[in-house]
Amino acid sequence: MVTAAIAVRKAEAFGVVLSAKSTEHNLLSVPEGGRVEHRACDGAANPYLALTALLASGLDGIDRSLDPGEPNTDNLYTLTPDQIRAANIETMPPTLLHATDELAKDQVLRAAFGPGRDGSDYVDYFIKIKEAEFRAYHAKVSDWEIENYLTLF
Repeated sequence: MVTAAIAVRKAEAFGVVLSAKSTEHNLLSVPEGGRVEHRACDGAANPYLALTALLASGLDGIDRSLDPGEPNTDNLYTLTPDQIRAANIETMPPTLLHATDELAKDQVLRAAFGPGRDGSDYVDYFIKIKEAEFRAYHAKVSDWEIENYLTLF
């Protein structure tokens, strides 16, 4: 599942990677046989990249017979950070920059995306673009920062 958690932006703030039989609090749910719900992708995700990442991740899990563990039944919105850590629940990358760090290490997605148009590794190209996007976004001062910090000190 880690490979499915690349730099796809999320409409809801899923902070953890868990599977469950049926609950809206988990990244991946299997509510009934033959049906899987993956909730990380939203309309901002490139559908081709997102589907490639999901299929490659799922096939990798099948090929390696990965066990997702026991399904989660807790309401994750009510757990404290300490409870999440104690339950060994894996957290999602908190920022786009952290997600690119995880993507850089992911050999499954490197193989799935293959080379770019110029023959170089597509994942390296994607990371370069997303890191530039992250830096450009953080180079701007937001209204929130002005409202909260301008008169604070």
